[in-house]
Amino acid sequence: MVKLILDITNKCNLSCRDCPIPKGQNMLTLKDVRELLESKLLVSGTLDTWLAGSPPKTARIGWVDISGGEPTLNPELGKMLDYFAQKELANMVSTNAIFPEPLVSSLDINPDINIFTFVQVSLPAVDRKIYASITGQDFEEMAEKGLEKIAAQFVKTHIKVILRQENLGQIQDIVRLAKFMHIPVVFQPAIPFDSKSMIDVFQASVEIEAAKSLLDFHDVYFKYKQVERCPVYSIFISRDEKPEQMADSCPFREDIIYVTADKKIIKGQGCQFSYYLSLEQG
Repeated sequence: MVKLILDITNKCNLSCRDCPIPKGQNMLTLKDVRELLESKLLVSGTLDTWLAGSPPKTARIGWVDISGGEPTLNPELGKMLDYFAQKELANMVSTNAIFPEPLVSSLDINPDINIFTFVQVSLPAVDRKIYASITGQDFEEMAEKGLEKIAAQFVKTHIKVILRQENLGQIQDIVRLAKFMHIPVVFQPAIPFDSKSMIDVFQASVEIEAAKSLLDFHDVYFKYKQVERCPVYSIFISRDEKPEQMADSCPFREDIIYVTADKKIIKGQGCQFSYYLSLEQG
């Protein structure tokens, strides 16, 4: 299986200082996505050419990550989710939840979107000053309200927190919020690692262990794993008696196709990427 990553826009309403995506006004369209999956590069959902010089192999798209930029700023987001639902293709939208309406209203287009779409809400802090320090904008209250709207509509919603030195003290408060909303929360230290980051990972594990004491075994289980050589700490809070259904929403896959908002296609294995071609070249 291959994971397809789509940066459907590089436009964003935040200015996170460590974001690797250059800001711009580029947008992928539904037509771009359809051509990618159905005609120019893929045949019946399989990649007809993959790694140059390697033996031919069939590589079926098994998962789509929809990111940016901020995906909700792309006016065709709802149509894309409808398209993926029609193809029964599991996908995940990564959003900051500041502008949740396009995502929530997509369910009016096709209620089956709720079956195939996971939503990952990036929430670095619940303290306004810390949130503004990390994101460059004083939008914490808007983000929290957006998260509430999304979680009320999408059954596969979770919070993701990229841990930095300045938000380690927010871990317990974020876990309290996740418990209140009955949604999972994933903590992942910022990468790439340096000596300071390694200290952060240790401190994070201590903070997360402390946060576990806020929860009880009836509604939570906790696990640690390595994803793309990065430690990830996950607390899965159940809305029902089967929390494992919400776990591991995005399984790591070795082979990756990454499409940027300016229509460059990058091939990858794990977290190693190299330039491939332009979508416009087909």
